[in-house]
Amino acid sequence: MIIVYSGTGNTLHIARLLAAELDMRVLHLRGDELLNPSAISAGRDEPVIWAFPVYSWGVPPVVRRYMRECGFEGSAAHAVHHALITYGDDAGLTGSQWRDEIMARGLRPGGVYGVQMPNTYVFMPGMDVDSGEVAEAKIRDAGLAVARIAAEIRGNAAGVWEDNYKKGSFAWLKSRVIRPWFERHCMSDRHYHATHDCTGCGRCVSVCPMLNIRLDEGKPRWGGRCAMCLACYHVCPHHAVAYKGITKKKGQKRLLK
Repeated sequence: MIIVYSGTGNTLHIARLLAAELDMRVLHLRGDELLNPSAISAGRDEPVIWAFPVYSWGVPPVVRRYMRECGFEGSAAHAVHHALITYGDDAGLTGSQWRDEIMARGLRPGGVYGVQMPNTYVFMPGMDVDSGEVAEAKIRDAGLAVARIAAEIRGNAAGVWEDNYKKGSFAWLKSRVIRPWFERHCMSDRHYHATHDCTGCGRCVSVCPMLNIRLDEGKPRWGGRCAMCLACYHVCPHHAVAYKGITKKKGQKRLLK
């Protein structure tokens, strides 16, 4: 089975393509399942694939929490566990972090396979979405990579530790120094707000995987358990979801279903 956490849809898109290649079912983590983990079960001799986006060169905190709290039943407790990660540019030491979590649960880690997808993080100076041409090229190339990844997973039934993703330069600095700082200081939703262009359509509410947004007098309010996936920002049809003053001139990415 493929266990997927996805905010803007990049990872879910790739996971569904991979599931079709491997004839596997997909467990999409969102809402109650994400917030209140249940027991994971897998078919006989079936691997477990963890699919998630890279956040600041690491495993998203919400995914780490799920991995630590969920249960494993029957074959899932003895299966080989692989990771399918998506990222805009590079992923640092995400693979090592994921394996640490898997081994802490007494499970068997295998390969980590990466796919480059359109950039979605825009909340830092100098960071923005890809141009339409670059984004479409990434999606096209990612689709072509899925067959290769499926073949690699089929050939790694023994759980060989193989990393097939782009770590990038200064991987240790990014994952061991910048990532912890980012998680402490840049993952709060207290700077989100709606501008006067907000119409109260509620799309931001419906797309939030954390059930963290509600409408209050026709305006979105964030509840303090944000995963910082930016889905609410990108889905807004009026560019009315803002973060500090950073997003005023930033682009938006079309969410993949």
